[in-house]
Amino acid sequence: MSAVRGRFTVHTMPLPSPLAPGNGAALKVGKYGALRKATVQVIAAALSADLRIEASDDGTTWVELAAFTAAGIAGPFGVHEQLRVRVNAYTSSTGLSVLVAGFDARVES
Repeated sequence: MSAVRGRFTVHTMPLPSPLAPGNGAALKVGKYGALRKATVQVIAAALSADLRIEASDDGTTWVELAAFTAAGIAGPFGVHEQLRVRVNAYTSSTGLSVLVAGFDARVES
């Protein structure tokens, strides 16, 4: 979902999260332009897991940005091409959603 706010476009999108140990599908946030000050929100009524948010600029080298063992918010982060969820451990969750939000500056002519 995107919404224009003055000189910026705000983007909010789900970040795929596997329900077992492993890497989630990469979300290409670079397609939204220079996504700035991205934040990640983990929403869950109950969570028994170890989730890591990772970023990459080349799709090969991944850097950990944040870790979650409970619902919460992390960020803002710098500009990256891709984000993903890495699950280190997973027991259970209820109502799990992982969202990323950020904005890009619109070019005014």
